[in-house]
Amino acid sequence: AGTLLRKIEARGKEEESLSKKVAILSQIDQQVLKERTKVIKAALPETKDVIAYLGAVDGLSKELGLSFGGITVAPGDVSGESQKSSSGRSKNTRKVALLNVLDTDIKITGTRDGIYAFLRQVEQTLPLMQISDVAVTKLEEDLYSMTLSLGMLWAPTPTVDLKGTISLFTEKEEDYFQKLNAFKTYSGSSVAESPAQNNGRVDLFRQE
Repeated sequence: AGTLLRKIEARGKEEESLSKKVAILSQIDQQVLKERTKVIKAALPETKDVIAYLGAVDGLSKELGLSFGGITVAPGDVSGESQKSSSGRSKNTRKVALLNVLDTDIKITGTRDGIYAFLRQVEQTLPLMQISDVAVTKLEEDLYSMTLSLGMLWAPTPTVDLKGTISLFTEKEEDYFQKLNAFKTYSGSSVAESPAQNNGRVDLFRQE
């Protein structure tokens, strides 16, 4: 009887804890939650969505009037089922905290103002991207060629449960969502059907 009583008390505490969490979660607007989930998935794809990444870079460059010299990735990284290294990750994918980064090299030609605008806006475009290196060469008067090491951030959805504290969106999270909502998104890309290969690299954008 004593053992059963202790089990009943433990279950009662669990029920009380779950009831509090349900009460908190029930206050979240389902439509708002769906919209925010959509924004998060656009910012940090659950898989290595190369097409979404190319569409973003291509759309941004066209909007700014820049021309591509090419985008290169390691062989196998064009699809989500890329070649894996001994660590289990793509050879051209590195880990940053809880995020994965698909590293690419891109070449862009344009004016000084256009290149500066691209650098300013690329990190305010979804999916989220990270600049790691930039090199600029002057071709002629107010015409420059830029080589840019750029990585797309992506994060597989972790498996979680309702353990721990459950709370509504904090002010900081609200601010994050407002900023993400202001970021630009693009759809589609101009990937060639038969990309040219050069020394084991894949040139996804070719001058027509």
